Amino acid sequence: MKSTLASISIVALLAVLTAFSQRLVDKDKVELERERPDELVLPRSDAVKAASMGFQGIVADSYWMEAIQYFSRCVDEKKVPVNLYKRTDFITDLDPHFSIAYYFTAINLLVEGGEPEEIVQILEKGKRECKKESPFTCQNYWKIPFYLGVCYYFALGEHDKAADNMEEAAKLTGHKFHHALAGRIRSEGGKPEVAITYLKAAMAQTEDERQRAYYRRRIDELTAIKMEMDMNALREKYESKFGSPISGLSDLAKVQPGFKVPPHPLADHRFVFDAETDNIRSEPEIENKVFRALQSRTISRDGG
Repeated sequence: MKSTLASISIVALLAVLTAFSQRLVDKDKVELERERPDELVLPRSDAVKAASMGFQGIVADSYWMEAIQYFSRCVDEKKVPVNLYKRTDFITDLDPHFSIAYYFTAINLLVEGGEPEEIVQILEKGKRECKKESPFTCQNYWKIPFYLGVCYYFALGEHDKAADNMEEAAKLTGHKFHHALAGRIRSEGGKPEVAITYLKAAMAQTEDERQRAYYRRRIDELTAIKMEMDMNALREKYESKFGSPISGLSDLAKVQPGFKVPPHPLADHRFVFDAETDNIRSEPEIENKVFRALQSRTISRDGG
């Protein structure tokens, strides 16, 4: 009986301390939000750990619920969740093996237009913390290197790091497709068809329809770019054969019998030949800055 009463007292004390610390935080937040609406004040994680008396996992869960509510509000209001990284960094200081917090935060920041550096930092922290004991200490740990690969590839264009992380995920899952994809990323990174394969793999990992819609959009954008590249290759073949520019897309049938302009994968877009630039492109222009930046970077390195 005494043991039961002691346990109840500890839990009650923990609840009081948590409520008190949160009240101080909320007071500071109200004052600061008047001056800087996007700023967030959180207590020191070491102080919260000390106050929780070994129950920091429970405290981390309560902060995580608040973080989910914050994220949901941002989605409803169509705002970038600028403070999600900061919240998750604090929560994972309290509970370093809170694996879902790492990859949930990363993938949703990627979808909602968060800072690439923050996305990578929170996932690298997850890898570092989970590896201190064993990756299997963290539930679904393989998703951390998997999504880290996604972020390195699409947010930062670092293909070798993307491949390294995909290989680590493959070792944990034993999935042959992940091994094969890691090899393609390393040897062919930056090609639209490789990126499409990667996005399809990422889409298979989630049932969140908002995330799936993001992946579908990116796949359609990259598919359109691949179509542009294929048609421009035919245009160059035509110019080499006939010694003059094409007058329209229908001329491509002269170098590829049976050619027909494919339907554009993006709604309200079409493929056109721009005589001023001698280039086949989409209209309106595809908003795919990441891939185009990588493309131009590759061209400048190759001296083209």
